[in-house]
Amino acid sequence: MAGTPPCPPSPSFDIDRTPAVVEWLGVDAEPRFLFDGDTDLSRQVTFEMRFDAASQAAFFKIRVPIGLKGTGHDSVKTPLFLHIHPDRIASLDYTSPIAVPDLVRTNLGSSLSCFRFSLSRPADLVAPSISALVPQNKGYGEKLDSLKLLAQETTFSVYWKHPTALSDAQLRPLCDAVAARTLKSISAAAELQGLYGGAGGKVLEGSELCIPVPKTGLPSYSELAPPPPGPPVNLSQKPGGPRKRRRGSPSGASSRPDLDVTAACKKMLDDMMSQYRQEERAYVDSSLEQLRTSLSEDLRQVKAEMLEHVDQRVNELEGVMCSAEDVDEQVSQQVMSFEDLIEVKIDDHVAGIKLELEEFVDSEIADAEDRVLQRVQAASWTVALDE
Repeated sequence: MAGTPPCPPSPSFDIDRTPAVVEWLGVDAEPRFLFDGDTDLSRQVTFEMRFDAASQAAFFKIRVPIGLKGTGHDSVKTPLFLHIHPDRIASLDYTSPIAVPDLVRTNLGSSLSCFRFSLSRPADLVAPSISALVPQNKGYGEKLDSLKLLAQETTFSVYWKHPTALSDAQLRPLCDAVAARTLKSISAAAELQGLYGGAGGKVLEGSELCIPVPKTGLPSYSELAPPPPGPPVNLSQKPGGPRKRRRGSPSGASSRPDLDVTAACKKMLDDMMSQYRQEERAYVDSSLEQLRTSLSEDLRQVKAEMLEHVDQRVNELEGVMCSAEDVDEQVSQQVMSFEDLIEVKIDDHVAGIKLELEEFVDSEIADAEDRVLQRVQAASWTVALDE
């Protein structure tokens, strides 16, 4: 007996906290990556996704653990999230890439998939509702800066470790919903109040996404090494006498390798360009918002003026136009007046005809009498008397 055929894969699917690497192009047109090479999953950058084909709802999330100061023990990492709302997805491409960057292949291996996102608006960067995000060390600071830069991008690729590639039957409803702009967000996945143990999260916006420019001033006291011991005090020298200052050592900042200087300058330039780009984007967003507000106000004013003009014209036409009953009454009056006029005309015409007939009859009778009389007078009479 033939075996039962396998059931087709469900169009709904989940991707739950799988290791990921995010790639995008920086302002210098060079590829940038967000990842963590740690083997501990709790420290890695991960990708999550939910898709329900029945309700046409989905949600995409990138999870980035970062060590922050003031959050307890140093070993505890605080996850920051990049929420990708479905209504912001302009296009979504799924591939099983063959040629991938070496960095991606090194961190994820050979079994991987890729989503290429093109958004109408950047994704939301969600963080704990605390006053400031202060990383524990330089490594976490660089990861936080990369995440802030990613939160300002609209085009990026997410590579994730997935042992089984998604089928066309699973992807077709998702891609069709994105193309038709009918894909909705799963409200439970986008909820911020339940994050961070019920303390709630917030979306970083505006200046909170700015990357601070490194200061070139003097280092802090905690970064300085203890000074070398001073020379022995010469007690024989008079208190008020001049003292010679020791010459500084010729070795210092100028002896630093050129490579380190170039790298530092390049990093400073990248940071400055990033900050400039953020300021420009904020300015453009503000200008667009002002333009939208101005256009909306102008449209409302034009609409109000048009409605007022239409109402005025309607009122004028209502004063000029007659109702149906008035028109019927006027028609009835005209009909009655016309009927009366016809009757008068008929009566006058009948009376005229009657008068003409009477005159004609009288004339004919008179003429007949004259003819009879003439014949009588001209006739000869013979009288015969019988005996």
